[in-house]
Amino acid sequence: MKELLTEREIYILRTYANLNMRLKPTADTVHYNPRTIFGIFANIYARTGLNPREFWDLVNIIQTVAKEELDGR
Repeated sequence: MKELLTEREIYILRTYANLNMRLKPTADTVHYNPRTIFGIFANIYARTGLNPREFWDLVNIIQTVAKEELDGR
């Protein structure tokens, strides 16, 4: 999964999760327009088949990336 996502995308996803999946606070924190965040999420969905706007898909992405980081990939 980590090879499909950039470090910036991973940061945005983690920020989005930490802010209770609220778009505006996420956009403010990462200094992007909310529409840009939607575009990034659409690109992630196209590459991974997982929609970051859906709770369980977001959990799956974050858990998979964390596991890969722990495994040293």
